Amino acid sequence: MERAEWQEKELRQQAEYQAKYKELSDAARAKEQERVVEAAKAQKEYQDAIKKLRREYDAENARLRDGSIVLRVPVNPETCRSAAPEAGSDPARSNGRATAELSGEIAEAIGKFGTEVDEVVNQLKLCQQIIVKDRQ
Repeated sequence: MERAEWQEKELRQQAEYQAKYKELSDAARAKEQERVVEAAKAQKEYQDAIKKLRREYDAENARLRDGSIVLRVPVNPETCRSAAPEAGSDPARSNGRATAELSGEIAEAIGKFGTEVDEVVNQLKLCQQIIVKDRQ
């Protein structure tokens, strides 16, 4: 009789352990699935942000090409023959400093570089977001 009771107790414990294992496994799978959904959502947000950046970049380039915006840099008039005092009536911009207008190609390259930097920043934000959520 003792042996039968001992075997019965062992079987109950094994059943309890198996039930607990299944419960923990199911919880882990559910959490993993949540992470997959969160990662997919973050990836979509990232792709949307990149599309927006590229639209803004294209719009800025179009304005650069048609001359509606001009990039200027401060220069030393003694060393730059093409320097001219800033024009315009905007007191915030007409400080009398000598400037030179950047060529369209250089302005476009600067805009492209800025867009690429923004893309890298967004990638890093996405990575950080996923890591933080994963550690929760």
